[in-house]
This record gives sequence, C-alpha cells and structure tokens, in this order.
Amino acid sequence: MIRRAGVALCACAAFSSAGAQDGSHYARIVGVVVDSVSRAPLQGADVLASGVSNVVKTDSLGRFTIDGLSPGTYQVAVYHPLLESLDITLVTQPFSVGRDSAGVVNLAVPSIPTLVRHYCAGALSSQAPSVIAGRVIDPDNDQPVLNAKVSLSWQEIFISKTTGVVRTVHEVHTQTSASGFFKLCGLPSDVGGTLQVNRVGVLSPEIPVSIDGALLDFQRVYVPEKIEARGDGIVSGRVLSPASKAIAGARVEIPMSSVSTVTRDDGSFRLVGLLSGTQMLVVRSASYATVAQAIDVSPREPVAVTIRFSEPMK
Repeated sequence: MIRRAGVALCACAAFSSAGAQDGSHYARIVGVVVDSVSRAPLQGADVLASGVSNVVKTDSLGRFTIDGLSPGTYQVAVYHPLLESLDITLVTQPFSVGRDSAGVVNLAVPSIPTLVRHYCAGALSSQAPSVIAGRVIDPDNDQPVLNAKVSLSWQEIFISKTTGVVRTVHEVHTQTSASGFFKLCGLPSDVGGTLQVNRVGVLSPEIPVSIDGALLDFQRVYVPEKIEARGDGIVSGRVLSPASKAIAGARVEIPMSSVSTVTRDDGSFRLVGLLSGTQMLVVRSASYATVAQAIDVSPREPVAVTIRFSEPMK
C-alpha cells in the first residue's frame, strides 16, 4: 500500500563512482534504511525509485541496490509495516544520478522525540510531554477504521492531611483518521489507565496502558465492524511460572468471547470460537496474581501466546 500522508525524513546524496566494467553506461542507486526507534537496520522494507517498476527489498543490514538505471533524476521511497503503523512516509527529495554513477541514499525512521514533535507540535509541555498514538484496524480485512472514537481514562490520587485521599478522574478523547491513526497528546509521563475504542457502537475491551516515563506509547487496536454470534478465532499457548515452569490448572478465559479453559499438565491451553478483534486474555491461578493481556484475534490465522506469571498471590 502506498502511503501518502505523514512525515518524510531523509539524507541523500549522489556522487560519481567508477565506470561500469562491461562498457555499459547505466546508473544505480545504493543505500541503507535504519530504524531509529529500535536502533537497528530496517529489514524487509520495499524500496522503489520513481519511474522504475521493479521493487527491491532491504537485506538484514538494511541495505538495498537498484541497478540498471538510465541516467536521470530520481526519488526513492520506502514502504514497511512499521512505517504504516507509525503513519509516516520515508521519501527522498529528487536527486540526479549521472552515467556510470551511483546515487547513495541513507534513510532513517524518525527517532521517538522526532515522532512526538511531529504528532503533537505545540501540544506538549514539561509537565505533559508524552503521547499515546496508534491505529485502529478491522481484524477481518486489515483495513484502517475511519472515525472510530478513542478514549483514555486514568486517575490521579492526591493525599494530604487536610483533604485525605482525593481521586481525580481524567479522560481524553480523539478520533481516528482515514488511515486509522489516532494520537492523544500532552499526557503526563506517569499516566497509567485504560484505552478503549468505540467503532459505531462496537467497543474494544478496556486495554491497560502505562507510559512509565516514556515519551511515546504505541497501541494497535483491532475492532470488527459488528459483533458476530460466534467467532472463528483460535488462541493457544502455555502458562508458566516466574521460573518458566509449566502451570497446570490455571484458568484461562476471554470474557468478551465467553470462552474459557484450564491449562493441562504441561501448562498448555487452547481456546476456539473466539470473536475477531483485540480482546483481553485473563489468566488466574491460586498461587499467583492474575494476569490480563491484550491479544489480537483474527479469523485468518491462530494466535500463539506465552503467559508468564510475575507476582505470587499475596
């Protein structure tokens, strides 16, 4: 899918190289694409040059080469699921490549501070520097959901001798764009609350979110167009102790699908007939604190998860 919205960031240059040894006079473009968020090469990205029909992919080091070009002016664009999720586009300015020359292109996914400024310029402060952003997707066809309502709620607790315990509830709201993208700007960096999506009356579960001092938290939420009487989704996995030992007899359930089971001796479980979309998987054991984890259920392929308890029951 070609992205037409978002931020474009590049560093590129063209320079002369040694002439082709076979006597031909073609140009080429070489380059590297880096993911500044994870500080790693961006592998498996599609790279296209303007006016060229073939697509090349970046290798494990983020490198690519486009050979056999006629001398001329080109633009290079990069497409990858990460870029689509972040609602950004990587594309160079036009640059010229001469005969027997190579154009060198270095592209980078913007850093988290750059993304935050792009999403929320003018809506941030030192007291509220953080952003929750994400996309809402239809789980049945992977298409973005337009105009879904996204809500974030959290509590602030203030304790003093004069007033005692005071709880203040905060809520912020936004809507998704044509690309399914949403952003909630100017949040305190210690926000811990719940995110919920309303797609014309079809609600996602209340998804726990915690920024934990970060500048950006990204959430992808799958919400179907309508709720079916019974779904075709399948989730399987294992439940483990903090020491990675199998937990037998733990109760595993997905409340929105009204489906539950108990883990076998090897800690494994399997749930079938699940509704499509993002749902909460809840795991309970007599020995450990309950775990609730958001999972994305699709009718097209089973989901495999590993749940590891982290806290003993108090």
